[in-house]
Amino acid sequence: TQVDPRGDTEQALPIIQKLLDLHEIEAAMNLGKAFLKVERHSSSLEIFEFIDARIPASNEFHPKVLAHLAYSLIGQQQYQQAMRVLLKARRELQGQELGFWPALGLAYSYLKTGNTQDSNRWLSHAKSLPQAPEYAPLVARIYPEFKDDF
Repeated sequence: TQVDPRGDTEQALPIIQKLLDLHEIEAAMNLGKAFLKVERHSSSLEIFEFIDARIPASNEFHPKVLAHLAYSLIGQQQYQQAMRVLLKARRELQGQELGFWPALGLAYSYLKTGNTQDSNRWLSHAKSLPQAPEYAPLVARIYPEFKDDF
């Protein structure tokens, strides 16, 4: 079965449920990411909330589910909620640090809520990660406010 990410989530949710039943969490996340990539933020939010409600926080993929849920919130300009979700993902990593995109999501959300100090702190963290240079062109497209920082 194919799902068009430009369409409704109505077809996607039963497929995601089947994937979750089969413990194919990454495949379910990829379906949600397809909606996110075409900037269907309310649809991707619905999908990642659906996944979040069905997998335990102890699952190794849960922090990634939360990160994608937060990206969906950022796309809907719900920056405070996105920060809460990303910080929850960070707590779930239990000592590991946030990766490039979650850190950049936090930096952007802090920037959009007027907290430049924390924005700069998370931006510095993202820039310090080894994959930062390779992501620079994508950063400019997704977060244009940061294009001159990379």
